[in-house]
Amino acid sequence: MAIGPASVGAQLPVLREGSAGEAVALLQVTLSNHEFSAGPSDGAFGPAVRAALSDYQRSRGLKPDGIAGPLVWKDLAGADAGRADAAFRQVAVAPEDTSGLMTIPDSVEAQARLDVLTYETVLERLAERHQTTPRYLRKLNPAVSWPNPPAGTQIRVPAVEFRTTIALEPSASAPGDSAGVKAGVGDARAPLAEPTNADGDPRPWEQRAPAGVTVRVSGAERVVRVYDGERLVARYPATVGSPLYPHPEGEWRIVSQVYAPDYRFDAQYLETGVRSEEALRLPPGPNSIVGILWMGLDKEGYGLHGTNEPESIGKAASHGCVRLANWDVERLARHVGIGTPVTILP
Repeated sequence: MAIGPASVGAQLPVLREGSAGEAVALLQVTLSNHEFSAGPSDGAFGPAVRAALSDYQRSRGLKPDGIAGPLVWKDLAGADAGRADAAFRQVAVAPEDTSGLMTIPDSVEAQARLDVLTYETVLERLAERHQTTPRYLRKLNPAVSWPNPPAGTQIRVPAVEFRTTIALEPSASAPGDSAGVKAGVGDARAPLAEPTNADGDPRPWEQRAPAGVTVRVSGAERVVRVYDGERLVARYPATVGSPLYPHPEGEWRIVSQVYAPDYRFDAQYLETGVRSEEALRLPPGPNSIVGILWMGLDKEGYGLHGTNEPESIGKAASHGCVRLANWDVERLARHVGIGTPVTILP
């Protein structure tokens, strides 16, 4: 049950770009719960929220003006349309939330000697789980002993329905041996291994392409959209290529899905496009450069993947791949399968 102070009152206001507060947080949460992601929930109505809302309106046959008025609230929030407090819920920090944390070294050489790249603080872990930012969690819970509150601490979080399920922790395996965390083996700039876990079993979402489902990536808009036929069913903010490393425009297909991929870090390749023999194999985890999931395309070396910097999505540039927040790439993977068509637009 969502709980929290109803500071806005019984009637939610009309919201537009520049609005702020708990009503905006409710808009962000409900958009995400409909899989029209606007990025991390933070109570601020910026361009990303306007774009997500416009896509939602378009999918529902409403005027796509990016303004949340009474019709939008009724369609989007349903029974919660008059309650700004429905944006939040109260949860307790679990014992497992406080375990398996680590300090990640700055150098990639030192990272390559680790077996996993997981969370550094409870704050980071909970912010990613609840699709928000560390800054906003602190704002919602000013009395909590951040960044590492003890188990049992009650905190107020955005009431998102989907919460990513990362369970990777430092293991007893030898340094550099990621098998101890049941990682798939991936490579963000080279062909991938078969998408299996360490036991050789496919992950739950590794499926053949659902009939009629397609993915369209817009570089100009920095967004990934999912269609069932011609019906828009989901959208997620994305970071795409750059002038130096353009994203691969064209028609492609998903050929692999790898949970917890390793990453082949090749500084020479990233700078020049020429592969070297001195690449490092970085371990898997939510703080991996490619995040928690890799979906390879039939364009060698390119794919859609997660990130270790969710607040950068939609703002920064990539080295040609399509990068999403970990919570969004995991949801995207549940819509698609091996063989799903992916159109990448300018």
